[in-house]
Amino acid sequence: MKYQIKGTPGATVVVLDENTEVLSLLVTRDYDGYKEHKKETMKKEMFEMCLRTGYITPEEAAVAV
Repeated sequence: MKYQIKGTPGATVVVLDENTEVLSLLVTRDYDGYKEHKKETMKKEMFEMCLRTGYITPEEAAVAV
């Protein structure tokens, strides 16, 4: 699933892999046509907190608003 980052236009996060505690993420940022891709890891608990607070939102929800 693809997520958008609040306050960062053109930035998306995709969950590549997950285990019980950690998520492997692909963060993509679009800088005026130049795309930067970074692989990051994040604790699952932190990711879920970002979802609850609205810092990241599922792309479908972000488009519908």
